[in-house]
Amino acid sequence: PVITTNYTAMGDFTMIGKSVDHRQMIRAPNQIYEMAMPDVEGITLALRELYQQNLAMKRGDEQTLSKHREDVDKFNIWLESNCAPRIVEHKFRNLLNRSFLQFQSRENARQNLARGVPPKSGAYAVARGYHLPIVDWVAPWTLVGPDNLQVLAESRLHQIAWMHLLQLDKEEGSDAPPNLALIVPAAYEDG
Repeated sequence: PVITTNYTAMGDFTMIGKSVDHRQMIRAPNQIYEMAMPDVEGITLALRELYQQNLAMKRGDEQTLSKHREDVDKFNIWLESNCAPRIVEHKFRNLLNRSFLQFQSRENARQNLARGVPPKSGAYAVARGYHLPIVDWVAPWTLVGPDNLQVLAESRLHQIAWMHLLQLDKEEGSDAPPNLALIVPAAYEDG
């Protein structure tokens, strides 16, 4: 059996053993994600429980042995349905196909950039509302607007932003995206 911290995949994939709730969340400096701090007291309790289960199985306790066999059977079913060679092959084929499509998309974008045709997406992410989220995207700019903001010519706006960035890169050679402010006329539903 294993003991894991019940956070994301660790808890999801603990089949035979104990998954212990975390003590608290911590954030590393300059990171956008949080990490789960293991609970030492919870781990200690889980070790004791697993040890007691082991002793009970050695004594031949039918209830404990039955529960263990049930856990092993569940795990074997999960293992066969997720990790059998045919399943893994299928998952890898899908992964490779998606990777190829991503590569092809990037290669097309690279060729377009070389010809001076800016991309129609990826220049900005939209942040809506009064309380803006912490930036966790890789787009060079953030478009800030009200909750009901709807960009009608989104691909054109992306192109304008990319053209601005590409032009400044040629002039300045800077690595950081420059400040960009656009004033776009609003279009209202009633005309």
